[in-house]
Amino acid sequence: MSREDVFVRQFRWFRRSWHEMHKTEPPNFRTDVVVVSNGIIKDLRGLGCTTKPRASRDAPNRCILVQDYELLYSKDTFDYRFGDSINIVAKSTPVLDAYDWLLRTDIDVFLTPAFSSWRPKTMVVGYGGYESETSVQRLGRIAKDLNLNVAGMHSVGSTWYGPTKLIQECANLTVFMMKYLHQNEFTAEEKSPEYGIKGWPEWHYGVLTLYAGHIAINHCAFGDLAVRDENMLDFPTASDGDVAYHAHLHTWQNAKRFSKFVFDQGGYANETLDKLNLHQVSDYAMYMALDSQETPEPTMVPISYPPDTPHGKVLIRAIVVHLPSANNTNYNDNQLVSHFQTLHQSWKDMLRSEPTLWRTDLVVVTDRPTMPELTALKCTDMYRTTTSYKSFCVQVSATTQSTLTKLSVDGNSTSWPGYDLANALHAVQLDLPQLKSYQWLLRTDLNTLVTPGLSTWHPTTAVFGPANSHEPKADQDLVKGISTELKLDHLALPNVGTTWYGPSTWVVECAKIGLQALLHLHQQNKTGSSSNAVAASVAINHCANKHLDGASAVLNDTMLDIPTTSSDSPNVHAHLRAVMTNDAPVFSAAAFAAGTYADVELESLHPGETIHDYAMAMALKSHGGFTPTSVPPPVHSRRLALPDNAANEHARRLRRG
Repeated sequence: MSREDVFVRQFRWFRRSWHEMHKTEPPNFRTDVVVVSNGIIKDLRGLGCTTKPRASRDAPNRCILVQDYELLYSKDTFDYRFGDSINIVAKSTPVLDAYDWLLRTDIDVFLTPAFSSWRPKTMVVGYGGYESETSVQRLGRIAKDLNLNVAGMHSVGSTWYGPTKLIQECANLTVFMMKYLHQNEFTAEEKSPEYGIKGWPEWHYGVLTLYAGHIAINHCAFGDLAVRDENMLDFPTASDGDVAYHAHLHTWQNAKRFSKFVFDQGGYANETLDKLNLHQVSDYAMYMALDSQETPEPTMVPISYPPDTPHGKVLIRAIVVHLPSANNTNYNDNQLVSHFQTLHQSWKDMLRSEPTLWRTDLVVVTDRPTMPELTALKCTDMYRTTTSYKSFCVQVSATTQSTLTKLSVDGNSTSWPGYDLANALHAVQLDLPQLKSYQWLLRTDLNTLVTPGLSTWHPTTAVFGPANSHEPKADQDLVKGISTELKLDHLALPNVGTTWYGPSTWVVECAKIGLQALLHLHQQNKTGSSSNAVAASVAINHCANKHLDGASAVLNDTMLDIPTTSSDSPNVHAHLRAVMTNDAPVFSAAAFAAGTYADVELESLHPGETIHDYAMAMALKSHGGFTPTSVPPPVHSRRLALPDNAANEHARRLRRG
C-alpha cells in the first residue's frame, strides 16, 4: 500500500467522524474542511470536495480544495517535508479569512460529538511528546536569544484550535522558527538521513515542527492567550475513556487498540461493528475507521449447507456492467461513477450472506483507460483464474484489454439511441479472458442494485427481467419483423428487459443477438427511444431456448428489476432498478443526485425492512454518508503530507453565534 493510499484511508475515517460529530452540531455552527495541496488528488473529488470556497456564512458545510499551493519544502533550500503542514495556515488567504476559528490538525485523528459545540474561551493546543530536559532548556535559551516571550507551556502538540488570526500569527512564527532552527541549531550531520534518530530525545531534527511550535506558541500564548488541554485535543485512541469528555482523538505511534498501524495491516478484520460501543474511545475510533472505507472486507455470515444441496456446492458467477464514456450518454462522469458506487456498495452488502463456496465478482467493463475512480474502490485489473479466491471487483478497461474500443458504427456516430447498450452488449459478447471462469452471469445496467436476496439465489433455468416501466415499450410488430429479417426465432415473449441472469454461454449468446438487433435497427434508420427494449426482446425471443439443456428462459419480475420505490423487503427480491424520475418521494437515483434527500440521516433508515430504505442506505454509504447537495457535501480536515504530492489538509471551523 502506498503512502498516498494510507493517507486517503485515514482521511476517510476522519471524514466519517466529522459526519458523526455533525449530528449534534448546533444549527448556527458551520464546520468546513479545507484541503490544501500542490496538485490534484482525484480521490478527494470522489468524496464530494469542490474548488469553490465558502460563499456565505449560512451555506452548508463543505469540503474545499486548494490545489495550487506552493511548497515550502525544497530539496535545495529547506529539506524538511513536514513544514508545509504548518505553512498552509501561516498566511491570510481569501479561503481562510472566511472562518472565525481554525482547527489545525494531523490526518490520523477523529472528531467526536464532544467537538460539535465546543468553543473554548481561548486558543487550545494538544499534547506533543518531544520534550527532554535538555531540549526544553535549549528551546528556552533560543527564545531568549530572539527576544521572544516564554509562557512556560510544555509539550505543545501539533493540533491547534483557536481564533483564525491568532492561529495564523502562531503559524507564521512557527514557520520562521523552523527556518531559523534549520539554519542555526542543527549541523549538517544532524540533518542527514544517515544520522537518523541518534539525537533522540535530546535534540532530534525529525521533530523540527514541534520544536518550532513550542517556541512560537509560548510567545503567542503569553498573557493567557492559549492553554494546553490534552483531554480535549490529541487524546489517545487506545483509551477506554468516554468520548463525551474528549473532542479530538489521535492515533499514536504504537500497536495498542485502536492503532493505525494494525489497521493498515488488516489486523482488525474480525471486528464486528454491531458489537462496538460508540461511547468508548477505542471502540469509537474502531467504528469510524471500519465504517469509513469504500471496500471493507465482507463479513460473511457463517451458514453451513449440506454438500449435496445447490448451496453446498461451488458456484462461480459475476455481475457484469458497462461504464460508458460520458459523451455517449445523458449523464456526466460524476453521475456514472455515482451509479456504480451505489451498485458496488450493494454488492458488498450482498456478499455478507453468500454461501461459503459461492463467489460473486463484480465486473465493470469500460472502453476508457483504467479509471482511478474504480481503482479507489479496489476494482483491480486482475481477473479470476481459481474458484477459491474471495469475491472481488474486476475492472476490464481499454488499458488491459485491447479489444475494448468503442463500437465503431458509421464513422464516429455515437449519438443514436441504443448506442450505449450496443457497447455494453459488445463487451459481453467479446471473447474476454476476464469472463471465462464464470459459470453464471448477471448482465445488468449501471443504475441498478443487488440485494441480500441475490446471495443464495440460483434459479433452475435462465431468467430475464421485465421491460423498464419508465421507458417506451417495444413495438411487438417491429420485434417480430426484425426477427424475421435476421432469420431469428421469435417466441412472442412480450415483456423483456435488459437484465439477464443465467449460464454464461447463454448470456453471451443473448448479447450477440441483442447487438446484432441494435446494429440492424441503426442501419435501417429504425432507432428510437424504444431501441433498447426492441433489441432486448429480439435477443431473448431468439435465445430463450438456447444453451439451456432443453429448459427455457423465463420472465422473473419478482426477483429482477424491482423499482427502488418499493416498500417490499429487500430480502425477498434479488435485484433492483433505480427509479430515475426527480419527483419520487422515496428512492430515486435522479433525486439523490439532485440533492433531494440531503437531510436524510443514514441512522434513520431501516434497510432490512423496505427496498426504498435499502437503496437509500446503499447510496448514502457509497458516498461516505452524504447525499449530493446544490452546495457540495461536507467533509473534514487535517494535514496530509504525501510523498510526491505533498498534499496538506487541515480543518477550519466557521462559528457564528
